[in-house]
Amino acid sequence: MLGPTLYDTFDPATEENLANFERELGSPLPAPYREFLLQFNGACPEPNRFQFKDSESGSDCRYILGLNDTDQDLRHYLETHKLRLPQGLLPIAYDSMGNLICLSIREQDHGHVYFWDHSLINNPAPAEQDLADRILPVAPSFDQFLFNLKDPPPEPVIEAPADETKVQRILRERDMKALKDLLMAGYDLEHMDDNYLTLLDNATIVGDLQMVKLIVSRGVKTDDALEIARDSAQFDHPGADHKGIVAFLEKLPRDKEAPGGGLINKP
Repeated sequence: MLGPTLYDTFDPATEENLANFERELGSPLPAPYREFLLQFNGACPEPNRFQFKDSESGSDCRYILGLNDTDQDLRHYLETHKLRLPQGLLPIAYDSMGNLICLSIREQDHGHVYFWDHSLINNPAPAEQDLADRILPVAPSFDQFLFNLKDPPPEPVIEAPADETKVQRILRERDMKALKDLLMAGYDLEHMDDNYLTLLDNATIVGDLQMVKLIVSRGVKTDDALEIARDSAQFDHPGADHKGIVAFLEKLPRDKEAPGGGLINKP
């Protein structure tokens, strides 16, 4: 099966390495990933974009982990996240936002690839019944995951309006780094623009699920954004994931105000 170009690789893992690790896991590694370790033992893929199953949204695969005794060793990620990851999911890669791409070593879906979004995880050791709400399916196997990696579609060139604000530019370009910097600088999430819309409202209108998740993680009221997303989800807006935003926001506690003011029941 064809796949991406792999670079920044390590010396191959040995059969002894793999056998010892599988004994520690108490489970055999899925064959395609096992073969990857025997050949590359860690790599950057190019291209590296992928979509979630049955979704227009996706992410990137920044690096595929190995058993290489470096900071790119999957055992480090497994130990770091062992109290937060659902049981039976093995972290084998990560994206540019620090989210994990995981491989199932469970009997019922052995070898399936999932995306673990850390912005959805607030409690350690999530209950098994909450699994579908906390991870996103990506591919039925590791080799299919590699085969599905693509370049991002070219962005259309759009002339910036002469009076465009910094926030408007961030939203128009879907600039996640600039949005994180804006939030870290203490941007007022309750501020409304000339159209009486907050930053979350505008990110919802744009239809960018990852931006919405990032803003919500800072603790904001979400009821208005949910209504905006529901209205927008009735239409097919190219490049927007309003249905995904609806599904995400509907799982959050509804807004309440504490007696002295301030938001309680934050997501």
